Order: sequence, then C-alpha cells, then structure tokens
Amino acid sequence: MDYTKELALAEQHVRNGEKIVARQRERVASLKSKRQDASDADILLDTFITSVELLKRHCRDLAATLRQLELPTHSRPPKDISELIGSTVSPNSPSPSALLPAKDNADGSQIFR
Repeated sequence: MDYTKELALAEQHVRNGEKIVARQRERVASLKSKRQDASDADILLDTFITSVELLKRHCRDLAATLRQLELPTHSRPPKDISELIGSTVSPNSPSPSALLPAKDNADGSQIFR
C-alpha cells in the first residue's frame, strides 16, 4: 500500500466535501431568500459539515500516523508485526502465526492453538 497515495485520496475527499458544503450553503441561502422552507436543506447541510469534519480528522490522524511511522514516500507494508514495532519483540514471544486459528471444525467454528 502506498500510504502517501492514501493520504492524497483522503485529502481529495475533503476538498470534494468542502465543495458540496459550499453548494449546499448556496441552496439554503437561496431557499431562505425566497422565503421557502429550508429546514430539510439545513439538516442536510449539517450532515455534510459533520461528514467533512470527520474526513478532516481522518486526514489528520493518517498524516500523524505516517509521521510517527516515518514511512518513506513509497512504502511497502511490513512483513510482520515485529518489523513494524522493531526490537520490542522478545525472542520468547510467540510468532504471529501461532496466534492464528489452527484449523476449522466441521461446523465452521475455529480451534485456536
């Protein structure tokens, strides 16, 4: 996964959302200037604004995570969790595969090691 592209896509979603909010504000203003009921349009505007705020928070969180991980522009996913967290994994720690299901039962449930 290219995390830089992921962030760029999230930022594009914010820009698109901001355009939608601007258009909806114009619609609300137009309805109100004509003395028409704008209550539903106002509710929709509030929903759009909330959505954009969530998108912005996602962008901030993603950017902070990328800075914290200090990932290069074109990164690759880690091979396993120990590569991601570095030397904090003890040699006695179970391997990630040891934490996965050993097999499926006949009824579809899973048996863990």
